[in-house]
Amino acid sequence: MSESDSKIELEIEEIKKIFESNFLNKTFPFSIYEFRETFDRYVGLSFEVRENIKEIAPAETELFRITNHNNINLAEICLNRRNRKRLSFHQKLAGRDFFEIFRKLFDKSFDSPMLIKQAIRLADLLNDFEARKLFENLSNESLQTKVKQTVKTPEDEIWKSEKHKPLTDTKISTNLQALTARANLSNKN
Repeated sequence: MSESDSKIELEIEEIKKIFESNFLNKTFPFSIYEFRETFDRYVGLSFEVRENIKEIAPAETELFRITNHNNINLAEICLNRRNRKRLSFHQKLAGRDFFEIFRKLFDKSFDSPMLIKQAIRLADLLNDFEARKLFENLSNESLQTKVKQTVKTPEDEIWKSEKHKPLTDTKISTNLQALTARANLSNKN
């Protein structure tokens, strides 16, 4: 691990502590442990899929050496590419889970602008430009709707498809089934 990676990890831990400080004297539909697990999963996977880390792990090279593969270098590159795609897939799911839990934290926070600032800083440290855009959009939404108004006539309420999507219990397994089905189809051809 390089010195710059250590500095990044220390900054990420500071951000995590700032987020966790919002749990004091408040109730959330999730525990601090669920927040930590979601945060750590998102950060860990994001750290692994950063674009500047593309080295091949020794375990990946050993497999092809043992089997006397004809073109070890090409096989290593292909396996690494496949593994990075899988990591990227799981990172996107972890990012979505983190954004959902962050949104709930954001809604109950007294200092929402500070939380957004820290979330954008986190996204920058992880080189996650999609997450940065989501946090910026969340910030813009909160600026537009500072005062929460109750709807007096429900028929006038605006439908927001993102807000009203039903949650599924098996987000990951459905996606993995689709990935496995694609992999099986490509192997048969």
